[in-house]
Amino acid sequence: MAKFTTIEDLIDEAQQSIVGSPPEHGRVELGTKTLDDRDYWENINLNEDTFQPYLTGKLETLETEVVDGIVYLTSIGNFETYQYSIDALPFVTDPNNDDEIIRLDLYYDKNNNSTEYYSATEGKINYYLYTRESGRLTPDGHIDNYAIRNKENKFDSYANRPGETGFYLFKLNWGDGTTIEYTDKPKLLEESVLLEHFYEKPGFYTISGVVYALFKPGDGREDIGGYERFETNILLNPSKNYEFNLYDYDNFATIGGVDLNSSLIKSSLNNIGINPINPLDDDRASSENIEKLNLLDKLQLFNFLNKVSDSFLDKFSDLLDPYSVIFNNTPNIVDPSDSGDGDGGGDGDGDEGQEPTEEQTVDEELSSYEITLNEISEAGVDNNGIDIDLINFNVNQSEPYIENSQIDLVVFFVTGYDHSPFDVQLRPFITTPENLNIELIEDNSYTADNGTEYRDARYRFTMPSQDVEITATAFLAETSDSDGDGNESTQISGIVQYDGETFTFPQTSFFVVENFSDESILTSGTTVYITDNDGVVNNYTIGETAESISGALVLNLTTNVGGVFGPFTLYQNYPFYIDTND
Repeated sequence: MAKFTTIEDLIDEAQQSIVGSPPEHGRVELGTKTLDDRDYWENINLNEDTFQPYLTGKLETLETEVVDGIVYLTSIGNFETYQYSIDALPFVTDPNNDDEIIRLDLYYDKNNNSTEYYSATEGKINYYLYTRESGRLTPDGHIDNYAIRNKENKFDSYANRPGETGFYLFKLNWGDGTTIEYTDKPKLLEESVLLEHFYEKPGFYTISGVVYALFKPGDGREDIGGYERFETNILLNPSKNYEFNLYDYDNFATIGGVDLNSSLIKSSLNNIGINPINPLDDDRASSENIEKLNLLDKLQLFNFLNKVSDSFLDKFSDLLDPYSVIFNNTPNIVDPSDSGDGDGGGDGDGDEGQEPTEEQTVDEELSSYEITLNEISEAGVDNNGIDIDLINFNVNQSEPYIENSQIDLVVFFVTGYDHSPFDVQLRPFITTPENLNIELIEDNSYTADNGTEYRDARYRFTMPSQDVEITATAFLAETSDSDGDGNESTQISGIVQYDGETFTFPQTSFFVVENFSDESILTSGTTVYITDNDGVVNNYTIGETAESISGALVLNLTTNVGGVFGPFTLYQNYPFYIDTND
């Protein structure tokens, strides 16, 4: 595993914790899953001790629906930002090996991988959360946690917006009986956030919680756009000085030895339901007797009793078999001798030491390529003679960039000048290779409490089998000569949402006006210029206007059959403008 350097570098080092297919070994599956069913928000938000909600006001309830057994929030389907899954990197570091990262969601062989085994023990652990692609074929569909899901750094890109907008960690449960954290005050998640916890005892633990995306730009609006529940299963092995090692001796040098009259053996037999006076009487023997014990403690106890007599465990085979490759006289039941080399991915099926895991194949062995982004601002200079910067252009996920992976881009429209970010338009991207198809995912706008306007646009393309170079060129629409007649035109910009179309003649398309300074000039016969998914600006004519149920202005744009239209994505936002010189 890689060395720990900085928290910000962890997302680059983190491999997908589970991948491929569900294991068949029967052991506890280690790793992180995003739960298939999000559950009703009201259930998640309920404090079961007080029967009151943790979060109140606009965050107390959400309007959801159930689709095929999955609780679904409409905004998840409307905005790509809210489509994600959660993965985690639980780890400790080895100070004797330059702080090598040792994951806690892997099984290690006690003898063959003693360094990792005795590092992954009770005590302080580190826990790093990050996002991956959703893993759901549709936003309201079931999740496939075993599919390859590319990493996405959504935490920082969303937290950089105005106000308290961002992804938040809610109801973090460490699984050891300690107090649930981040209930009344959820924690803002960023790339630099590393969580820590101290475990008093070794054992199997399930860390669980909720990550939700909050839209709160500071103008009075406050909404949860999406949320996902997650669980991480980890294993902390017993350290050499842990008190439960009393059960893990090899020479039986203890009071009473292996004598059935030993108080230690009598107490152990009684714990699992065997009559300590007559060990042949196992009528009460059942896993229910030790249900409250951590699974690791159960296995250690069974391991100890097996050294005395394997007949004591006849009624516990279902629990023991997955952890018992060679059961008689094994020093430690939780010591899977088929776990490969212990530092590969997976859960110890026996082949991890021979071949790289699927995640390793994707993240390490396949060829990766470079992405170069250029940005050009056609806006001249400010009063100090400094070039005006209209946009910042970034890749919205971490390396490596693998062939056929989905790459997200984001354009941030710079504020602080006299112009509005809505006055800025983008020319079609210049790309290498030339046929690179870049699709507009969403164009977001919001206004802060102080009246500052913000805007960003998000794009996506599929990584080809070569290096990629993309140039984004921005210009101020209000000073351009859009019709080429030599006269500067006055352009007014805004945002519309594509709402569908008819296919009768003449073809009509519907766009809902989301943001525009003067809707009174949007009348029948007016020409509007809309940027489509390909970044191309085409002009359309308003046939008529209407009012939606919510009171928003709807533009019915007439497009002749066979004419140029789109492509557009249903319910996505697009920048548009009108030219008063038309």
